[in-house]
Amino acid sequence: MYIMIYMTIKQVTHIVPVGHTKEKLVDSVIRDSIRQFPVHRVILLTGKDKGVSGEDAVHDTAKETAKALKGFADVEQKEVEKLDVLKGAIDVLDIIKEERAKGYDVRINISGSLHTIGIACYIAALVSNTEIYSALPEYKNKKVTGIKEILTIPFFPIKEINEEQTQILKVLEGSGVDSVDELIARLKPKLKKETKEYTNERARLSHHLKALGNYRFINSERSGKNIGLSLSRIGEIYAKGKEIK
Repeated sequence: MYIMIYMTIKQVTHIVPVGHTKEKLVDSVIRDSIRQFPVHRVILLTGKDKGVSGEDAVHDTAKETAKALKGFADVEQKEVEKLDVLKGAIDVLDIIKEERAKGYDVRINISGSLHTIGIACYIAALVSNTEIYSALPEYKNKKVTGIKEILTIPFFPIKEINEEQTQILKVLEGSGVDSVDELIARLKPKLKKETKEYTNERARLSHHLKALGNYRFINSERSGKNIGLSLSRIGEIYAKGKEIK
């Protein structure tokens, strides 16, 4: 009697920022699929602003890379912000979130990326716990002849905030709030002003807001008697990363 066991292998999307060298990108993607992880989808990242110096060459490389990977994996090209590293990280996080929502595992390959988008990818990988890797090239006579090794890049630990502080960040996503009273109303709408519970909640929030400010996760701006609160770019990145499961 034979028992057939069916295993569902999760499909994998590789996010690949594009530089100026096609061969290194193509070799690193194929080598990684042989080494450990399958490659079902490849998302090639190029810059949004084609007027940036060298970006025309990046788009040409993306076209050549897509052509080289045709038949090996589904290939898609997406544009992200390159001049602003933190905005670029948010763009990459949006792509990670979208791919995971479709049921894909996600890995980031920075083997051929330019510096700014490589940093943005690292930040995005860090806060979303997405594996990031790079190919170590092999040289002969000062020329790259292939891929010697695939290196998984380690993460450094970042500050973990508690559940209450995470909830505050979620409320502040988007347009923020115009005052602490508005924040309380959105967090605990049943609380009434001029009650002991309301005063205690305000004191509790002041403690958390001070901590979030020290972490540089929020911005505050006084307007008359009120203090408006919003997420900093770093806070926005952290909040997006925490949303990704």
